[in-house]
Amino acid sequence: MPVVSELAWVDGELVPREQGAPSLASSTFHMGTGVFDGLMAYWNGDHYHLHRADEHLERFKTGAARMDLPFDWEIAELEAGIRALLDTCPQRTHYIRPIAFRGAPEIMLVASRELPVSACIFAVEVERDVPDPMRGAIVPVERVSSRAIPVAWKVCGTYANSFLAQRMAFARGADVGVLLDGQGRLAEASTSNLFLIRDGGLVTPSIDADVFPGITRRSVLEIAERIGVAAVERPVDPSELASCDGAFLASTMLELRPFSAIDDVRLATAEHPLYRRIRAEFDAATHA
Repeated sequence: MPVVSELAWVDGELVPREQGAPSLASSTFHMGTGVFDGLMAYWNGDHYHLHRADEHLERFKTGAARMDLPFDWEIAELEAGIRALLDTCPQRTHYIRPIAFRGAPEIMLVASRELPVSACIFAVEVERDVPDPMRGAIVPVERVSSRAIPVAWKVCGTYANSFLAQRMAFARGADVGVLLDGQGRLAEASTSNLFLIRDGGLVTPSIDADVFPGITRRSVLEIAERIGVAAVERPVDPSELASCDGAFLASTMLELRPFSAIDDVRLATAEHPLYRRIRAEFDAATHA
């Protein structure tokens, strides 16, 4: 089981983690209306590298405000809170989870704006640079649409969609679920963006109402541009998997992970020279 930090940063103070938990009667707990984010704190021997921290924390703060969970903490204060928390943790790589919610008892559908918003941060020890390929399965649950819930805000309740997709994948003997959008196109994996390797370049589903604009996804696109590799963002039909040379996931916690198969399509992604080069570039950035 992942090791979760015993302490958490809660509204400016380091306290025992469960002291920051919402009430059992919290509207956020019942309705799934909290907003979270995630970023990596890479332990590089003598210091932590918070990978693209400003972008993650800005997305967190903006998403919370859009979900009617505004808080006054500035980005620099949140980052200082992360570093203070890391000072209490073992010197290992951690996944950092900030979350905003209204924790007071209030079970109405829309919690009163008079109730305070809490901003909390905890850490989870994770392994870095995990090379193991993953098996994917296209699942029947459809990717939730932004016409229902804005997928770019990382609203807690939205991830019931990811949970169901992942459970269905496990039931099929796979490691990760791959979701299609309402038009039957590849959208993303249960918690990650998708990239296909084709004709010496990359193809990834374009950002639309149903595809999460991941920061790690952006990192891959920036790497491709820097090394002169064509990267096309467009709608992708699942039939294209049969003719691609590889496929991989991109997300904060998983980083870049190669597929060995998606359903019955075998993929030798881990050995593909383009994947290996992009992975090397990504590792160089995160080992800064």
